Amino acid sequence: MYGSVIGYNANQGLVLAETDTGYYVIFEVAENFPVAAGDLLQGNMETRGWQMLFNKTRCRDLNVMVRTIFNSYRDACAALDSP
Repeated sequence: MYGSVIGYNANQGLVLAETDTGYYVIFEVAENFPVAAGDLLQGNMETRGWQMLFNKTRCRDLNVMVRTIFNSYRDACAALDSP
């Protein structure tokens, strides 16, 4: 499964990605933000919990925790911006 980073909240260390299946996923990166808007990711982003994604743009593995999965872009953006 593929996805692309479409937003992030640096204060909370959260990233928003859109998957190729139409879901919007918020995840927490276990490292110091090795992702940026537009980065392409590969991995299973539709399973909650700790997992590893491959950042195709930067050629590195990411340890992430998938927190929330949304069907709606608006709901995902609202959750990303909430404290």
